[in-house]
Amino acid sequence: LYDAALQDEPGSVTALLGVGMALQMDGQLSGAAARYRTALAIEPANTAAMNNLAWLAAIERRGLDDALAWSRRAVAGAPEEAAFADTLGWVLYQRGDFQEAETALARAVALRPGAASLTRLAAVRAELGRKAEAMADIERALQIDPGYQPAREELARLQQAPAR
Repeated sequence: LYDAALQDEPGSVTALLGVGMALQMDGQLSGAAARYRTALAIEPANTAAMNNLAWLAAIERRGLDDALAWSRRAVAGAPEEAAFADTLGWVLYQRGDFQEAETALARAVALRPGAASLTRLAAVRAELGRKAEAMADIERALQIDPGYQPAREELARLQQAPAR
């Protein structure tokens, strides 16, 4: 449907974001990034495009300077959007800025507690040497979504890690 919309209106930011998200979910990250960049070129203040580009950079662990800039702009443009705070936290984590990552992820959890954000917050707190807090975050994540596999993997990692 989004492709059809782009045929009719090639500059539709909504359609570009929709195609980008579909490509991202299908694992076609470079195609998704291209759609997000096009959306951002058309609408430079589009916080969703900024956030999505930042997320892709964070999960690929490259272009983190650009990711940080996009993510900060997205959060500034939509400060109550939990997903944007979550992305900022993960970009900061990938950059090794664990203190600031904790702040951003704690904000994301405060805005909308979710298993994914709690799992990322646990990873950050583990890096900061606060294993007990990390374990509590994982327990909370698993209460929200008992089948959330990344939380289970983080729990196993934390259980094997020596206390700092």
